[in-house]
Amino acid sequence: RNDISHPVKDAYAMSLFDSFVKPTFNPTLTQFSIDLTGITQKQVDASPTISVVLQHYISWLVSLGLVDPCGNRVTAGSTWCFCTWGDVDIMTTLRLECKEKS
Repeated sequence: RNDISHPVKDAYAMSLFDSFVKPTFNPTLTQFSIDLTGITQKQVDASPTISVVLQHYISWLVSLGLVDPCGNRVTAGSTWCFCTWGDVDIMTTLRLECKEKS
């Protein structure tokens, strides 16, 4: 999970951010989603909403010196990237969620 006081350091990652998000548009997971991901309804029900998770995410990036509190990149020429379980996470789901709730 996203414990910024103890960042993970190994051969592949310097730090990790991970959080479930409580759905607000379709709050009940489908059986297909549960079977596909192994995520339970109880886990998402107990999770923060996307606005809270994004605040935690920006705080995490700030703690690593990668962005300022507004989310602007601060380290010119730095190399870092997003890694997700699939491109649908950022390219579809997160983009649509942010657009809808902007």
